[in-house]
Amino acid sequence: MPSSSEISGEDLASWLSDRVSSGGAVAVRDFEFPKAGFSNETIFFWASSGVGRDKSEARYVLRREGTGSAIYPVQNPAVPSSIETQSGVLEALAKAEFRLAPEVIAYEPTDAPLGRPFFVMNFVEGRVLPDFPSYTAEGFFKDEASPSVRRNHSETGLAGMAEMHRLDWRQAGLAWLDRGLESSSRMKSQLALWRGYVESVPGCRGNALLDRSLHWLEQNRPTESEPALSWGDARIQNMIFDDAGTCQSILDWEGAAILPPEVDLAWWLGVDHFVHEGSGIERLPGELQQSEQISYYESRLGRTVCDMPYYRVFAAFRTVALMVSTFDRLAAMGIPNAGSSEDNPYEPLLADALESAAKT
Repeated sequence: MPSSSEISGEDLASWLSDRVSSGGAVAVRDFEFPKAGFSNETIFFWASSGVGRDKSEARYVLRREGTGSAIYPVQNPAVPSSIETQSGVLEALAKAEFRLAPEVIAYEPTDAPLGRPFFVMNFVEGRVLPDFPSYTAEGFFKDEASPSVRRNHSETGLAGMAEMHRLDWRQAGLAWLDRGLESSSRMKSQLALWRGYVESVPGCRGNALLDRSLHWLEQNRPTESEPALSWGDARIQNMIFDDAGTCQSILDWEGAAILPPEVDLAWWLGVDHFVHEGSGIERLPGELQQSEQISYYESRLGRTVCDMPYYRVFAAFRTVALMVSTFDRLAAMGIPNAGSSEDNPYEPLLADALESAAKT
């Protein structure tokens, strides 16, 4: 875990002075390091400028490139940085006036100020539902939230995702994310990308389930719906909610791509299943069943979703590959019992999804 001593407050303040204070002096304080993923560092801090009645201060979030390679495969070789991808997507969403995107203050592409590229965005107040322990097992959502608040989490989260999928991503300037420029099929190019990914991850090579699933996905590509901006890590735990359970912001865009909206919905449903039925946890009063979630999402998207069994296999396949990649990273860091294919909790879900889809 990094500490504030590894972030130069003086250098960060100097960098911020031209961006939040028109060149005036800036003071930074109260660094916090929340638990985050493996590819980027997340740092909260306060910054103030001015004196007396002219003094202003605000809380910000800094996202800095990690020391290893990105967790997700690179959509555009010209933009290999996970941090650059995220800041680029957020800036495009701001251009499109998407209300659930945190505002990026600025992106720094060089190592000079803080050792690695980073961007700073406004801090959004609210609650993030945790992964560990799962929000369905203990904590606010399970023990304190009313049924109406639980329902609001699901509905406003799905509504926010559908709103994002309705955006004109071309007009927003996101064509650089589109791997389907030379093909009518985004999934064809995406599967080629993921084939290269699993071949590059030692723990994925020779995994019979991944090989079988990828072959099935390549042989059974459906007619695709109109592509949209795909969030990549579409799950309720990557959103910020107020106390009423209303979604305030969507987080973590490093897996963003241009794909059919069904890709995100399938990922959302896969994670939802894992933290409920897949973990032996019953749904609480107010929580939507999966069929209700699909219907509600369709009502906000404005059309019926297609070929969900196929996209559920793709979601589970990606999850297993990413989990194995994470196991490899942990092992490389010298962490004992980091995990392996044998105890990957998502492999049974992939096997079930593949078997079910093959019957349709």
